[in-house]
Amino acid sequence: MINKEVSMTVRCTYRVFIARIAILVLGALLLGIASPERVFGAAAAVIFCNGDMGYPTGLTTSEISGYRSSGFETMILFSMSVEANGDFDYGGAPIVQNGVYDGPSNWGSLISQCRAAPSTVNRIEMCIGGWGDPSFQNIENRIASDGTGSGTVLYRNLQALKSALGINAIDYDDEQTYDSGSAVNFGLMVGATGMYVTLCPYTNPGYWQSVKSGLGATADAVYLQCYDGGAGNDPGAWNTYFGGLKVIPGYWDYERDTTFLTKMQGWQTEGVVGGFLWPSNSGGTPPADGAEMLQYAGWIHSALDTNTPANYNWLCNENDTIFFSAPADAAYGASGSYFYKYAQEGSFTFTNTTFGGDPAYGAYKTGYYNPYTECASEGGSAVFTLPVEAAYGANGSYYFNSGISGTVTFSNTAWGGDPAPDIVKAGYYMPYTQCAVENGSYTFTVPCDIAYGANGSYIFRHAVTGTITFSNATFTDPDPGVVKAGYFHPSH
Repeated sequence: MINKEVSMTVRCTYRVFIARIAILVLGALLLGIASPERVFGAAAAVIFCNGDMGYPTGLTTSEISGYRSSGFETMILFSMSVEANGDFDYGGAPIVQNGVYDGPSNWGSLISQCRAAPSTVNRIEMCIGGWGDPSFQNIENRIASDGTGSGTVLYRNLQALKSALGINAIDYDDEQTYDSGSAVNFGLMVGATGMYVTLCPYTNPGYWQSVKSGLGATADAVYLQCYDGGAGNDPGAWNTYFGGLKVIPGYWDYERDTTFLTKMQGWQTEGVVGGFLWPSNSGGTPPADGAEMLQYAGWIHSALDTNTPANYNWLCNENDTIFFSAPADAAYGASGSYFYKYAQEGSFTFTNTTFGGDPAYGAYKTGYYNPYTECASEGGSAVFTLPVEAAYGANGSYYFNSGISGTVTFSNTAWGGDPAPDIVKAGYYMPYTQCAVENGSYTFTVPCDIAYGANGSYIFRHAVTGTITFSNATFTDPDPGVVKAGYFHPSH
């Protein structure tokens, strides 16, 4: 804990904080959600595990730890092939033959470890297909030859795969065959063995519409490729193709910058319900550690989660430490459940401990902030016709005035001291929020600073709770003959 010195004056509370460190720490161990269903209000965060990322040779202890703390809820193992005789291969090696699992003996255990609580991962899928892969043509031929009964090699292989690895769904990445009849029939077999089907299109919407229509509720997600060959896809248009089922668009990490976040933010207005990462990094190593995966999952959640704090911007992931060089209000939580800290400055860590509890048990949490706005340089003034909380200082060291209006000068003399000696300072403000018209009432369930008045003339009260009527009788009249209103800002 960092100590803060407090000085009090009439109607004004000042606080000074001298920051000593500025660090950014990544890493989290997040509580997982036990069932594979989607969480209401939270975006689906999905990662495709290509190469050996999801294979036993890649599922090292450190990589498994990375997945469990990654913020991704769904892992998709890429990719399994269906051979001409109906057997299943992964990475060129057989894993299920003639109804018998003969893949790595420890694979199922390693997959289970990825989603063992506490873990953000609660769903693991197996992808079939990919560019140039003949799986769906082989599926079409096998069904034409053998049918879809429980005694067929395809059906028995699906059962063996499910039993050995505990897969939740089979993901379709059909990029060349496009025979909807056999794709539907195979999907019905998948459903009969206790798994879902998910779709991963990059083109040919008519085909994917037919598959979804034929499978009904067995197909419960659509992962739309929006990179490389699918770069021109419009998630908003694809959202109209599947009878109300919204797509989960994906992008790669090729640029290794915030382009991924920008894409997700652009899709937020198109009604998508999540996002996925294709870790290509052309020629490099896909992300397989918790820090990098957490970054991409955080971008998905920050852009697409519903019920995020009003007027707040996404800032960081759980357990991150941020240095606020200018003051800001902070929020921490997920999916409509948040804890808040106000007027923070300097080094600040987004954890359950900092916020005094867990605002969203079992959910992936993130940090948000609402920054104070700079309004004057050192020695300058600003005029506030509405009530504000003001701050004066620099580089994580500030004095605060918890309720003020009218003309404010931001200088050492006006603020009774120097919050940051030998540093050029500035003035900042955070506006109060209107909560009532004149003679109206508002109930405060947590302590709030309140103001009543108009046009720069206000009466302030601090740390108020309960129901307050904003009237002359309650406050006296701060501005006779003018229509007034009530305002508030959370106390700190």
